Amino acid sequence: QAEKEWIYHADLKSYFTGNAIGNFLLQAKAGRKFNEKIGEITLGFSQTLQTAPYIFSYFSSNYFIHQNSFSKQTISDINLNYQNNYLKTNIQFHYYLVGNYFYRDTNLMATQYNKIVPILQLQLNKNFKIKTIAFDNQILLQYASTNTPIQLPVFASRHRLAYENKILKKKLLIATGFDFRYNTPYFANDYAPVFLNFVTQYNYKLSNVPQCAFFFNFNVKRFRASIALDQLQQLFTRNNINYSNYTAQNFNVRFGLYWTFIN
Repeated sequence: QAEKEWIYHADLKSYFTGNAIGNFLLQAKAGRKFNEKIGEITLGFSQTLQTAPYIFSYFSSNYFIHQNSFSKQTISDINLNYQNNYLKTNIQFHYYLVGNYFYRDTNLMATQYNKIVPILQLQLNKNFKIKTIAFDNQILLQYASTNTPIQLPVFASRHRLAYENKILKKKLLIATGFDFRYNTPYFANDYAPVFLNFVTQYNYKLSNVPQCAFFFNFNVKRFRASIALDQLQQLFTRNNINYSNYTAQNFNVRFGLYWTFIN
């Protein structure tokens, strides 16, 4: 793309046969690319119409059968995106409207929420690079009414602090550092194994300490290897909770190898 160029795109995906007949996804965006230091901005819109998942409309076991008939779920998304590669910055804003939301209630029954649920999301991605030190940040602010079955943390973030450099006469590329993740407390869904599905709950607010992991990666020609120490915080405190009665894994060590052979 050249400087000061207009950006526009639109596409439509639709189903004309089968169980998904009538479902569609419509996406459109338009924007403007300015010079390198200013970046580009785009305004977008998407609309989806979705049939209920099969596990919601029909579920059977040796002891019972549940059959339901649902209206189609709609999701509208108005979004604004700002991208500046020069400043290593990306800002995204989304305004969602979710109608006829499919979910399982506190009685484990599949149902729909018959009101429109608005969701606001603002995300900032910002990367800093000072010589061999990289500091990558992803910050998310979001809001959904607490009186709906969609429960979300107000704040979530992910940060990566790393040393990146080419050593040994610039033949060996290494990256080592720490990953951090955190989100504020919220009423995370319970898991119902009998339905292989999640259900809403409003009694237990999930609250965790920040998650921390150490990593070391290196790359030489066509060979890559990595080692990661996950859930470092678990060495000093209790396990984090993914959802009620289901804890996150203990501290563990992961290894990875990737080698490309060319004949």
